[in-house]
Amino acid sequence: MYDIPRKAPLVYLSSSANVHQDIAEDIIAFAVECANAGVKRVYWLFSTPGGKVSDGINVYNVLRGMPFELAIHNVANVDSIGNVIFLATDERYAVPSATFMFHTVGIEIKDTRLDFKSGMEIMESIQNDKNRMVDIIEKHITLPRRQIDNLFHRQREKDVRFALEAGIISDVREVKVEPGAPVIALRTKRENGD
Repeated sequence: MYDIPRKAPLVYLSSSANVHQDIAEDIIAFAVECANAGVKRVYWLFSTPGGKVSDGINVYNVLRGMPFELAIHNVANVDSIGNVIFLATDERYAVPSATFMFHTVGIEIKDTRLDFKSGMEIMESIQNDKNRMVDIIEKHITLPRRQIDNLFHRQREKDVRFALEAGIISDVREVKVEPGAPVIALRTKRENGD
């Protein structure tokens, strides 16, 4: 699927899509191919408006288990479940103009009739998704849980100064791709068919 050179010391990945099942499967396929090719280091140029919680957590968990070194660089904005994916590695950077956005978890329901029982099940599912996200974020940044919870209740973009102070990133820097290193652009069919 991807043209990844065997035993490459460094491979770049660039992506900026919504997180949904197709993109999650593409990211995982890319990571598996890098692992199978014996790639030493992957540097991910990453931006996302967010997406589906379960797909983002899937990507996070798979990336945590990969044998290669992973660096991730916020090149525009990392929103919602993208923050969980961003925390899959300890080597995290952002460009000076980057933002990070946290908000409460929601669910889209089309043409669905809700009764009390199904409404309560949906609320429980939303709360469980939020708790899973907070649990993961709490493991990787310096903010106490109470402050992380507050991030989810106030939908606001946070700048790189906040990200640096909170331990979301370790440095603010421009992107610099090493000459000759392969760069793979992740292009997948969008969820809405675009």
